[in-house]
Amino acid sequence: MTVKHKSALLARQQAVSACVKRFVGQPLNWGRTDCVKLCALALRKQGHPVPLLKGVRYSSEQTALRRFREQGLSSLCEAVDALGLVKIAPAMAMPGDLIAMPAGDDNPFGCGLGVVHTAAARRIIAASDDTHEFRVLAPDLSQALCVWRV
Repeated sequence: MTVKHKSALLARQQAVSACVKRFVGQPLNWGRTDCVKLCALALRKQGHPVPLLKGVRYSSEQTALRRFREQGLSSLCEAVDALGLVKIAPAMAMPGDLIAMPAGDDNPFGCGLGVVHTAAARRIIAASDDTHEFRVLAPDLSQALCVWRV
């Protein structure tokens, strides 16, 4: 294993640890603890900038949706695609990668985002559909909309 590979794995581990520490057990709070902020933390901890969020502030679902549409986006999947990340199969996911899961027909963002916690996305960090609290969940990967390599 090369030094570069070891440092990349360490960055992934540190990103996942930071996401667990900051989000797990926290309720959904727009603009502070939501799926976009979760993924932004994972990206930044792995050295990826998140230009779509630069200077963007919101504190409610309505404001978040307005900011989202101001950028010409129609779904969270489209927003992650705009970052230039490569799409991969869920089985190829490594800790720190991003995943999109269905969030219900009434969700105006098209999906919910999470961070892969365990290899092959056996566990992810995401907001629970029933409690809207961030947890480490075992997703039904047959329902995954997209997974991106970070």
